[in-house]
Amino acid sequence: LLELMHGFKQEQPPARMALSVHRLESPVTSTFLTNIGARLGAAWNRQTDSCSLAGILKASGLKELGFPGLTINGDMGYTYDRDSGEVQFNLDYELAGVEATSLNLKASGISTAGLMGLGEPPFLQQLHLARRIQPGYMKQVATMCATNSGQSQDQFIEGLVTRPASHYLQNLGFIPGPGLKAMLKQLVTHAGELEILANPSSEINPANLSAYRPGDIIDLLGLTVSYN
Repeated sequence: LLELMHGFKQEQPPARMALSVHRLESPVTSTFLTNIGARLGAAWNRQTDSCSLAGILKASGLKELGFPGLTINGDMGYTYDRDSGEVQFNLDYELAGVEATSLNLKASGISTAGLMGLGEPPFLQQLHLARRIQPGYMKQVATMCATNSGQSQDQFIEGLVTRPASHYLQNLGFIPGPGLKAMLKQLVTHAGELEILANPSSEINPANLSAYRPGDIIDLLGLTVSYN
């Protein structure tokens, strides 16, 4: 077992690690969730209007909705094979009454330094991401935002998914195609789960994806997206 009180050297991370949090109570104004978002990348951490599509998906309007506090449940861990350089990462996270996220990722070509974010980027082998939004939260935020904008709920939701490409790129970090826009509209209208699967036919270095066109990236990653 890892002696956490004494820590470990960055160049010698443990082969396995797990963290579990259950019923962690946090005020809505806490920086806890902001700090998590900062680790998910610039697009996720960017300040957004709580009634924009990105703001709704990130649940950034909880204070305006009158949530007194948050209850957080989560499990996170990884298994690392030093000999093969393969890592299996798992995350299950729930913001009670709002949303839940599950992420399973398998990558290869990772040195011990790379595992700590100090080496070369890994090669993606497989990814499964599922994000479920609770109907109660979605109904509250859609009603609040429609009222604030002086529109009906249907008009407000239609406006969310008919923005120009530049708006999506700035707020979501990517430009969704017609199929994904339709799924996002269903998600905001009815809540539910959005699932993303990536099964590349060959090992992919994420650092090189910016060199490809969006349509090519879908084929390259073997990407499928579904809504339930």
